[in-house]
Amino acid sequence: MTDNSSIAANLKPEQRKELFLEIQSSHQTLTAIANREGVSRKFLHQQQKKGNKALEKEFLILMDVMESPIERPSHHQKSFYSGKQKQHTLKTQVVFG
Repeated sequence: MTDNSSIAANLKPEQRKELFLEIQSSHQTLTAIANREGVSRKFLHQQQKKGNKALEKEFLILMDVMESPIERPSHHQKSFYSGKQKQHTLKTQVVFG
């Protein structure tokens, strides 16, 4: 059996980038990806951290969240109730990138 560290050490930058993109877009667990690719979960966490830092460096992301009061809904009231506002609200999140 091949050592996981030697597989990770031999990956080219393009392969590392592809792994990061797969981690970000996949619904699979890191364990499943690590087992399939023959690398450690620690290595995948490191690639994810490096990739996220690169994205943050390239893109300025602004986010705002607000709650707007609404009339009490007739159905699913619990999902619209804001304990902070003590009333029913519509929660809105806006992300600019």
